[in-house]
Amino acid sequence: GNVDMDVYGNGVTVTGDNSTVTLEKGGSITVPKDTDYGYYALAAYDGTINMNATAGANTVKLDGDIFVTSEGKVNLGLANEYSYLKGIVDNGGIANVTLKNGAVWTNEANNKRYIQDNEDVGTTDQRSHVTKLTGGKTFDDAGTIVQTANSKPLYIDNLDGAVKINYTGQDVTDTNPETKLNNGVTIDKAVKDSQIALFTTNAGIKTDDEDSVNAVLNALANKLYYNAYKDGERNLTGVAVGMDEGLTASSVTKQANIQFIEATGQGSLSGSASDGTGINPDTGVEDDGSGD
Repeated sequence: GNVDMDVYGNGVTVTGDNSTVTLEKGGSITVPKDTDYGYYALAAYDGTINMNATAGANTVKLDGDIFVTSEGKVNLGLANEYSYLKGIVDNGGIANVTLKNGAVWTNEANNKRYIQDNEDVGTTDQRSHVTKLTGGKTFDDAGTIVQTANSKPLYIDNLDGAVKINYTGQDVTDTNPETKLNNGVTIDKAVKDSQIALFTTNAGIKTDDEDSVNAVLNALANKLYYNAYKDGERNLTGVAVGMDEGLTASSVTKQANIQFIEATGQGSLSGSASDGTGINPDTGVEDDGSGD
């Protein structure tokens, strides 16, 4: 059946060798937010948590971060328009997420991690790291990742399918737009014919000025890195950026295909290094909080 949890603590936790908790369907899990301690909706310290792992048509609502250590694994399916995750994926192990059919992941941390607690060794910068992200077959049945003004970088080891990324609720203008759009997305590798689309709203943009529009579109493209492109992989295709009227609106003011810069794998409108910002600042390596 479905779970229904609203708790002052962690939602589901595994802490034992080869332990597994399987939630075959969906439900809702809500944990505290705005605290200085790491309360998690799902926390795999040692073992595996499966929640709608087969990505069935079950509604999953998670209000809380996900935490995975090097000995942990989480398999999560967000697979319908009512499903969502509001939180980061603080992952130093294996975190596989399916995001499709209109499901929404708002990539924003709920709490500060309590780094003095040794069991909570993970990321200290509130970034998200997904081992495998499975999207829809096309943009029509894709899910959406929301990068808010408070979002940190997102690193995806492997992308399979189509996903949308919406930079929403941010101070986006046509003046130095690259400084207004917060934190990038890295795709390390992709399965053939995978697709990604980046969007923002029209607020603050001179939509009747082509140079202004292109500056914003290029800034959006710059937020994307495709690391394997540098090594000759060409599996991330059909990529576009655009501006729409909101998170789910289909109206797009303008869109343009993203070209990847050969030397860095960074996205831009032209594929020229002159339209990029340089090498990827996100290496994908987890910070264990030790200060080393």
